[in-house]
Amino acid sequence: MNEPIDTPTSAELDRELMGRDIKDLAGGALVTFVGKAGRISRGAFIWVISALCGWDVQGLYTVAWGFVSTLNKIARFGMQRAVVRYVVVGRAEGEEPAVERTQAVAMATACAAGILVAWAAYLSADMIAVAYDSPIAPAIRIMAISSPFMAATAVLVASTPRFPIVSSKNE
Repeated sequence: MNEPIDTPTSAELDRELMGRDIKDLAGGALVTFVGKAGRISRGAFIWVISALCGWDVQGLYTVAWGFVSTLNKIARFGMQRAVVRYVVVGRAEGEEPAVERTQAVAMATACAAGILVAWAAYLSADMIAVAYDSPIAPAIRIMAISSPFMAATAVLVASTPRFPIVSSKNE
C-alpha cells in the first residue's frame, strides 16, 4: 500500500544539471563558431575583391567600410554595456520583468540610433566621396544599411548574461 517514493539522489540531480550545462555550452560554442566564420568570411571577401577587381576597388571598399564601421560604433553608443550591467543585476535580484524591459528598451534605442546613423551616412555619402575624391558614395549607401542591424546585434550579444549557464542563478 505504501509504496516508496522515488526521489532523485544528489548525484542524479548533479548529472542532470551537468547535462543541461553541456547542452548550453555546446549551443554557445555553435553561436561562437558561426560568429567566427562570419568574421573570417569578411577576410575572404577582401581577398576575392582584390583578386577579381584589383587593388583600387579593394582600397575603396576598405575606406567605405571603415567609415560605416566607425558610424556603427556610434550607433551602439555603449548600449551593450548598459544591457550587461542591468541584466546581471536584474537576474541577481530575481527581477525577470525588469530584465526583459531592459532588453526591450535597449533594442528599441539601439535600432532607432542605428536608423539615424544609417540615414546620416546615406545622406552624407556624396560629401564623403568628394572629400576622398573617389567614387565610394554608392558603397557607403549600401553599407549604411548595416547600422541598425549591427546595433541590434550588439544588444543581443550583450544579453547573453540572461542565459542560465552564464547567470549566477542555478535552476
